[in-house]
Amino acid sequence: MGGNSIVIATFNDENERHERVLSLREVNGENYVAANHWPRAWYRQALDNPNVEVKMARQEQFFPYTAVPLEGAEDDLLRDEYGISFRGRAQMGFPPRYFLRLDPR
Repeated sequence: MGGNSIVIATFNDENERHERVLSLREVNGENYVAANHWPRAWYRQALDNPNVEVKMARQEQFFPYTAVPLEGAEDDLLRDEYGISFRGRAQMGFPPRYFLRLDPR
């Protein structure tokens, strides 16, 4: 795994671990991930239990993070910085897009 790919581990209501590879975005020294497609159970799990674990690119192990949903100016900044074209949104079926900030614990 390289580049800007990370693995996020989320936990469901039974505390079962689920891992998913995501693309990391860095803005102003902060780490962000986005739910861009329809299959996004990982996002719902992170909202329900924001204590996630993340393995960054080129790292061997997971570290604890808190997943923080974005609001206001921070959300606007990410939407402007990482907008998806109309064609891209059409190819994905026009899913809603949500961002989370990953804060180290």
